[in-house]
Amino acid sequence: MTKPGAAPVVLGVDIGTTAIKLVALDSQTRALLHDSDRPHHASQGQARQDCTWREDANCLYVTTTELLAELPADVRARITHMALTGQMHGAMASHWTNGTCDRATACLTWQDKRWSEDEMDRLTALAKQFGVSPIHHGYGLSSLLWLQNKGDLTAEPGWHLHSALEYVAARLSHSSPESMAPSIAFSLGGAVMPGGTEFDPNFAQALGLEPSLIAALPQIVPPGCLWPSPVHDTEAERLGLPKGITVSVPEGDNQMQVFAIAQAAEIAPSAYRHTAMLNLGTSCQLTQIVADAELATLQPLSPMVEIRPYTANHHLLTVASLNGGNLLHRWASTLARTPEEESATFARWETQAFCGSKPFSLDYRMFGERGQKDVTFRLEGVPAHVDEVAHQLMFELLSAIKHQAVGSGLVSEHIERLVLTGGASAFPFVRDVCKLLFPAAQVEVLSHGHGPAMGAALRNILAEPNASE
Repeated sequence: MTKPGAAPVVLGVDIGTTAIKLVALDSQTRALLHDSDRPHHASQGQARQDCTWREDANCLYVTTTELLAELPADVRARITHMALTGQMHGAMASHWTNGTCDRATACLTWQDKRWSEDEMDRLTALAKQFGVSPIHHGYGLSSLLWLQNKGDLTAEPGWHLHSALEYVAARLSHSSPESMAPSIAFSLGGAVMPGGTEFDPNFAQALGLEPSLIAALPQIVPPGCLWPSPVHDTEAERLGLPKGITVSVPEGDNQMQVFAIAQAAEIAPSAYRHTAMLNLGTSCQLTQIVADAELATLQPLSPMVEIRPYTANHHLLTVASLNGGNLLHRWASTLARTPEEESATFARWETQAFCGSKPFSLDYRMFGERGQKDVTFRLEGVPAHVDEVAHQLMFELLSAIKHQAVGSGLVSEHIERLVLTGGASAFPFVRDVCKLLFPAAQVEVLSHGHGPAMGAALRNILAEPNASE
């Protein structure tokens, strides 16, 4: 129970691709009381000849519980709720008997080419034919179909289909996962659009899923609803948590990152169309929040623009690249691996950066002596020519992002405010590039080390009274 006079504490947990991050917020002041993170080591690499990447979801659950058990006692005693967010793309299934999970498949993740290009073309064409959210390599329903065809997922009763987020919440509550947030359903593919309010059973049947598995698809809750479940007493006692706390999965990491930015930067709904958010983490996303009533006026949008569920009355319009800060990291790593005796009077490095679904090339040349051997991702104290190359690399990437965004009507040439977040946004030359590309915008940097986790906690704190009903 919460101590008299002490404000309840809400946890936000970001279950990411490589690590789990946790924040604890005071529900009244929104002050950050505690934050922690830990690699989960769930990745198992190649599982079979035709499966290039998977995660052990039990590692995600175990690492989450480790972070919960290590919370300071004074914080732990005040917890009333925890909100989970994180990777939306990982699809898996778990089998439940009498409220107990007795087995689970691997969590299949990333675009790992399980299917041949011909088969993916068929699945993609089916999604377009039915007008549902897209199907991708290594994502969602295509992965579940792969599990079914390989025999890991059988037609027997008791299976539940979900992402890793619902799995962790279900393990904490000792109840089978029955519901899913719209943004996660959208990511899995096959959700009825717009809004992603339900899975299309006719599409799932055409896709090839068994009828019993189609029936096991989760219910998609309305946008903005939390649908919390009580953490089971045995879990609470084992982890030293108060009894009666609840757990929910409000939305995926992209939505919660945007929510955290919008709250911290105090972006009012009236300013949504004049404000863009650029997240430069490992990857890169340029996003605007758009009211549903305005969405129809922007159609047809470029295929490069993804329409993602956000709240009951708004969607996110996003241009995304798989490359962002990782380009700088890869380039710096390339320099660090170059032997001292090798001259770098002329070096050429090429990479493919993906903007939406189509690739564009980033080619650049580096002249003169190479940088110091200890060049790191932060690129601190390196020769000027190294900075110049990094500047050009970001310029080419963000120019391509801007071209797609402006060309589709996602953002205006004269955007008034550009909010930067993510690790790479800390570099001064990145801010300079943004000011060059968006000269009319006020460019701001928002430091949010645990953005999605913060957003998940804030989403719960600011929820309407009936949002969990």
